[in-house]
Amino acid sequence: WTAVTRDRSLSAQFEHSVGVTADGVEIFTLSERHGEKPWVQV
Repeated sequence: WTAVTRDRSLSAQFEHSVGVTADGVEIFTLSERHGEKPWVQV
C-alpha cells in the first residue's frame, strides 16, 4: 500500500515489532542507533 498526503508533501511510515511480557514491553526492532532521527535530515 502507498500513503499519500492530501497536499502530496513528503511523508513517512515507521513501525516497530513489540512483545508484551509479564515484565513489561520489549521493542524487538529497536536499533542500536535508536536516538537518531533520520527523518529530520530530509
